[in-house]
Amino acid sequence: MGEATYDFTDDEQRHGKKEENFLDYFTMGFGEFGSVFVIVFISCMGCTTDLSDEVIPSLQKCIAGGLSVTAAIQMFGHISGAHANPAVTLSVYLMNLMSLKKACLYWICQVFGGITGYAVLLYVSPKTAVSSQLHCATMPSPDITIAQAFFVEVVITFILVTAINAAFDERCSKQLDSFPLRIGLIVTACALAAGPYTGASMNPARSLGPAIWQKNYTSLHIYILAPLLGGALSGLLYRHIILKTPE
Repeated sequence: MGEATYDFTDDEQRHGKKEENFLDYFTMGFGEFGSVFVIVFISCMGCTTDLSDEVIPSLQKCIAGGLSVTAAIQMFGHISGAHANPAVTLSVYLMNLMSLKKACLYWICQVFGGITGYAVLLYVSPKTAVSSQLHCATMPSPDITIAQAFFVEVVITFILVTAINAAFDERCSKQLDSFPLRIGLIVTACALAAGPYTGASMNPARSLGPAIWQKNYTSLHIYILAPLLGGALSGLLYRHIILKTPE
């Protein structure tokens, strides 16, 4: 990949050394836990019926989701890279930019961040506003098939993860201004377009937290497998085609 201005997967740039100690791993794990916590708490709060029982506009949900990603990256990007998404971590791992041990740490912390973020939202919200099993659930539209929903999630996750990979390509080193906002806007765009189709998860940890607390596992496999496939395809494409230099 070359020497990018700032590589969020480069241990030497973030720590100045190859081998991390326990505190390094704890800090990075906290960064991933915190980033998904922020995303789930804010985005799901944006999906919560307000106290006057008015219907929440779709635009509000999409903006809350996108800007929650912006907030998470701004808060934790310098700590762990704020992957904030198992699909992003899988892509980084497949690009051979992080160890399997660290990837597993990130995945575990991301999942627990999503579960905890939604738990806190349940605690601070009126029970009547969050009692439905469909609250903050990502569900396919009844007008599309499971296969169509799966494909939509693969494509939009691929778009998101490829945009993140591209941001740390040395050829984009002059375009890193407002990186958190850029990624947040991409999430917003995908949510606006694909929300009516699938709810536009793009993030297994985002879907898993509400599903566990609401005991709603309908179609959950789509929102775990499809984003991971989209992230994997992006990582492999970037590693073997986009970054491949001529001999």
